[in-house]
Amino acid sequence: MTHIITAGNVENFTITLGMCAERCAIYSANAQGLGDSCVAIVIVAGRVDSRTKEVIRPGKIIPPCLECRGIIYEHAVRAKKSGALHEVGDFRICISTPKFEQDEILVTTIGELYPMPFDTR
Repeated sequence: MTHIITAGNVENFTITLGMCAERCAIYSANAQGLGDSCVAIVIVAGRVDSRTKEVIRPGKIIPPCLECRGIIYEHAVRAKKSGALHEVGDFRICISTPKFEQDEILVTTIGELYPMPFDTR
């Protein structure tokens, strides 16, 4: 069964208290009991002018920040342990701009975006 978890970033004047949409989605999946079966994330990121609804800097794909890459990696470890993933590095990441143009979509894996994770296990 496919589950779609939606999330958005949480802005805060104190930057360290904000949270990226990727982490919000992973934490939401965990809270719903779906964390161990999640094997992919789709990230739609870009700045949109609130007045004109036009995309600012179209064509610029925004990958997950380093903190989010670490959280996604840890999540992928859990998904592998549950049998949802064959290998941790296989966790799929699709990144797009808000316009979903073909040349503005990147499909990759956590293994490619985070090749040397911090892992003391």
